Amino acid sequence: MHLGAIRNKILDRIPFVPEYFLRRNGTFTRRKRLDELPEDVLISILSYCRIDDIFALRLTCSSLRDVFSNYQAHIVPSVARCTFPKSSLLLKLPTGTVGHTFTWLKELIPRHLAAILVDRYKLVFDLQPFGYRHGIPAEEPYGDALRSEVASGWKVLRRLSNISKEVYSMEVKQVFKLSGKSANWTRVNRDAVAQMREELVMKRRLSYINTLSSEEAGHYVVMFTLLSAVFRARTYDETGPKDGPIWLFDSGYGIDASRFVRKGESWMTWFILHQGPQLFRDQWWSFSAEAPGTKNYVRDRALEAFFAPLRPKDYAVHTRKKFIDPQQRVHDMQQNFARQVQSELSTKSANNSSHMHMIYFHAYRLEELTGGRPAVEETMTAVPFTVDFFIHEG
Repeated sequence: MHLGAIRNKILDRIPFVPEYFLRRNGTFTRRKRLDELPEDVLISILSYCRIDDIFALRLTCSSLRDVFSNYQAHIVPSVARCTFPKSSLLLKLPTGTVGHTFTWLKELIPRHLAAILVDRYKLVFDLQPFGYRHGIPAEEPYGDALRSEVASGWKVLRRLSNISKEVYSMEVKQVFKLSGKSANWTRVNRDAVAQMREELVMKRRLSYINTLSSEEAGHYVVMFTLLSAVFRARTYDETGPKDGPIWLFDSGYGIDASRFVRKGESWMTWFILHQGPQLFRDQWWSFSAEAPGTKNYVRDRALEAFFAPLRPKDYAVHTRKKFIDPQQRVHDMQQNFARQVQSELSTKSANNSSHMHMIYFHAYRLEELTGGRPAVEETMTAVPFTVDFFIHEG
């Protein structure tokens, strides 16, 4: 979408903007240009925005960017409240923080994802008839330490994802050049190009991983351990719908899908490493929970990527009894590189990092049982948390 169209779409949501703009025949007719509006009006416009709106508007209008920079101490708290309503604990300034800055605002994104993951982790146990449902409510201060580690892990995933996206945005000619190979443009093999891209991605990821401390690597392992649990595959004889997408991404066919994802033994791991945190942020928070495509957003995006460039009507015919991967060579190669990433980070992390979250959960559970923790408001109940498939029975 053109930057101007993005700006107009954002402004169209703000109640008082029609006082300054008129919409005629699907376009904005000028009463005043944005850079002609007084600063107090621009401050009000920005204060009604969400974080993603601020990111976009700062790129589309120099006046808004300058006003935001000059008055961010006033604007940032309003933007945070618009983006994360009811998240009182999240919006509390940490001790030692200078004030409400753009940096603080951006840091809310991984912290909020951590709050969702630690809170909604209890849903992982919905399919288990007995046992305690682990998780710490987002408004419970007792979970601050675990959420801090998980937020750090989200930031590591974001960088790993950005590395992949940077390489995949390169033209083929540049990929060959950086790989030290000459291209015969009459016989370029798509699989060979994919292999070279993944080799470049892996080289850059390894360089990045080498800069991480063992604690940061451990934070990633903790975060990914929790994240892998959102992937669930059910059998068709359980209560619920009798049809739906099947788990096709590894040799486990959906049985213990979360373990395969966590270990890097599934193509889904590669997909997560490529897409990064935004994939989950879109399903969990950015999109309306009531919108038809939100609940299965991650699932549907994964299927689209797995079957690309096939058309939906072609890959929809695969059933739980019969499936042939049309791109098995590429998928196996991508999965292998994803497994290497997971292995490198696991090796570098502190001992038993993958089980650290259970220490926090058990300690919180003990506090609950002894009456040491007062009840807090549940603020994440509407989050469409899990990614659901059916088990492949082929």
